[in-house]
Amino acid sequence: MFVIFRRCALLVLLVLTATACASGLDRQNFPRATVPEPVPAGEVDDPAVSPAALRTVDTCAVLRGAAATVGTPAAGWGSVEGFGECGAEVTDAGGKTIRLNLRLAASLLTETAPGSAVEGLPLIVEEVDETCYARVITSRTDLTAIEVQASYEDSDACDPADRVAHDVIEQIHDSPAQLSRLDGSLVTVDPCATVDAAVTVEVFGRGGEERPSGLHSCAWHGSTADGTVRLDNTYLPREPDSGVRIDLGGGVTGYQELDTSGGQRCEITWTHLPVSPDQGEAASVEYDNYHEDAGPDDPCGKARRLVGTILPKLPKS
Repeated sequence: MFVIFRRCALLVLLVLTATACASGLDRQNFPRATVPEPVPAGEVDDPAVSPAALRTVDTCAVLRGAAATVGTPAAGWGSVEGFGECGAEVTDAGGKTIRLNLRLAASLLTETAPGSAVEGLPLIVEEVDETCYARVITSRTDLTAIEVQASYEDSDACDPADRVAHDVIEQIHDSPAQLSRLDGSLVTVDPCATVDAAVTVEVFGRGGEERPSGLHSCAWHGSTADGTVRLDNTYLPREPDSGVRIDLGGGVTGYQELDTSGGQRCEITWTHLPVSPDQGEAASVEYDNYHEDAGPDDPCGKARRLVGTILPKLPKS
């Protein structure tokens, strides 16, 4: 009887050991996030995640603090992807690589309903092709969210995505790091406020819709055409192979590119504030008439009309 008991105990121990060894491949090497909160109903009403508040947040500084909860930053940490976006890699306690990307105003293109909340904000966590997205909804009307994207070597990527998202919101609710910016920076500019309402009707037609597209971009969908204004921290524009250099007035040089392959589309870009020889703040305007009868349209003339109303509203350095 005693021998049988010892054999059974040994068998249980071997099974538990084997299970632990097998699960080590997908084991996380950091504490789990906090207990899920109930999902709040209705539109989000939180000044800390309003576009005006998020525009000035130092995305990489926030990600740096949040990433420290799941690992150690890799050498050359932090890659600025543009206004409101940063990517980085960290190494967890077991030596595994976690790749992270933070966007402060991602488009909420998902049919998944929030499963919990973080500090009163609805949270969606979903995995797509071994990459996990933790999206904290900031506006149900504009369909925007603060998004943490994570991939985790041989492990469940939703664990670090969820934990980093929690820490990001904690920082945003508690005096987040702010961008240091030069005089005349576009950081605080609301792109939707740069175009006069009367001009949008003139250019895009009546009955159009205005919708923010991130923190530094705005889109118009009109009865005759669509358009977009983008303000970004990026590589400075250069004369395109199929475009031309144009004078926008006031000493500003623009680069204009016409595309007639599928309707009538024109884009005009210009440097607003150079920070280095090849990088800095730039603005762009796009006009797109994709209708079948777009042939007689003057897309670059319409784009120039938009630029004419935008330039005077931009800050001066």
